[in-house]
Amino acid sequence: MKARQSLALAAVAALLLAACQSGPPKPPPCKVCAYGGPGAPPGVALPPGLATPFKAGERVAVAKAVELRSAPSPTGETVEALPAGTVVTLRSRMLNAIGPWWLVDHQLNSGWLRESELPAPR
Repeated sequence: MKARQSLALAAVAALLLAACQSGPPKPPPCKVCAYGGPGAPPGVALPPGLATPFKAGERVAVAKAVELRSAPSPTGETVEALPAGTVVTLRSRMLNAIGPWWLVDHQLNSGWLRESELPAPR
C-alpha cells in the first residue's frame, strides 16, 4: 500500500515539475491598447482633446522642472526631481480622471509624468 502511494505521489510530482518548466502562458497580443497607434484597428482614434502628438519610444525634454512620480497621480511618491530640459524616453501612455500620463525612463529611474509637463508639439 505504501509503495503504491509513493508511486502515485512521485507521478504527481513529476507532472507538476514538468508543468513548472514550461514557463507561464503568454498573454494574447493587445489589439486596442494604443488607440490610433500601432496595433489599433484601422479607423480607431481617440476623441478630440484626448489624442496625443507623442509616440512611445520618443525622447523628449521636459518643459519645466517636474517630479517623476511612482504612480500616475499628483500624490504618487517622488521618484526623482527633474530640472527643465531633462531628456526622458516615453514608454507608454494612460488616461485617468486627472488626464493623460506617460510612463517614462530617465537614466536608471522610471516614473510617471503628466502629458502637460512635456514640451508643446511643434
